[in-house]
Amino acid sequence: RPSANATVAPRDTPANKMIIAITAPEMERLIPGFDRLPSPLTSKAVRKLLTQAINASKAVPRHNHNSGHVGAIVTAEQYEIYSPGNPWIDPAHPGMSPAFPNNFPNDIEKAAAKSEYDWRLTEWSNHDVYKKQMRQCLEAAIPDESKFTEDPIGGPSFGNISNRDIIARLIGTYGRLTPKEIEENEKELLTPLKPEETVATLIRR
Repeated sequence: RPSANATVAPRDTPANKMIIAITAPEMERLIPGFDRLPSPLTSKAVRKLLTQAINASKAVPRHNHNSGHVGAIVTAEQYEIYSPGNPWIDPAHPGMSPAFPNNFPNDIEKAAAKSEYDWRLTEWSNHDVYKKQMRQCLEAAIPDESKFTEDPIGGPSFGNISNRDIIARLIGTYGRLTPKEIEENEKELLTPLKPEETVATLIRR
């Protein structure tokens, strides 16, 4: 049993989960970019961009989320498909220093607070690097004439709109299915699931 002066954090705390910092060059490798969309945009191209963004986000790990950073670009309802019962909350900066449980923490409490602070800071940093790389890839893939901004002086861009809202607006504006695509989708929905496929596969269809 550890003494009151021990400096080891409790083994069952989230602070001991392995969270590796991801640098900008590493993030570029995980999210190298998306196919350039045509102009004018088509529903097929926009949905292909969504698929590429989701697949890229899956490759960026986040503790306790099996689908990586998918939650950062889809709605809460959509994310429920990827991670049922485990809602996505964007990582928040943990502040300038660890938060101790009281004014006179012992060594165990200090170590636990420092460990939790470190992993939360790393998680926030990874999310920040992810957001910047995802934004850069979206900006490069989408034609200027299809961008929207509240600041026309700055030229074609997405302004301060989040990556999640950029994709949602594109899907809402350009992602509607044509009658032919609806017919093709109905045929696909009638295709029996393979043994290795899950219900989520059917929902995504």
